[in-house]
Amino acid sequence: MVPDGPAWATAHAAFGLALVVAAFAATALTWRQASRAATGTSVLGALATVGAGFNGMSFLNYGHAFSSMIMAGLWALALGCYITGIYLAARRLVRGSA
Repeated sequence: MVPDGPAWATAHAAFGLALVVAAFAATALTWRQASRAATGTSVLGALATVGAGFNGMSFLNYGHAFSSMIMAGLWALALGCYITGIYLAARRLVRGSA
C-alpha cells in the first residue's frame, strides 16, 4: 500500500525541487567543462525535469491521468539524457587516459 496525505505530497514536491536544482547544477558544470554533446544532453535533461515537475503539479491540481503519464515520460527522457551524459563522460575519460 502506498501512503498518501499532505506529508508525503510535501516530501515528493521537495524531492522534485531538489532534482530541478541538481539538473541546473549539472547543466552549469557541463557547460563549462564538457563537450557540446554532453552539454546538449544535460540541457535536454534539465528541461525534461522541469517539464515533469510542471506536469506533476498539474496532476495534483486537476487530477487528470494524462498529466501523470506525461510526467512519467519526461522523467524517462531525463533519465535517458543523464545516462547518455554519463556514457559520454566515461568515453571521454577512457580516451584521455589512453
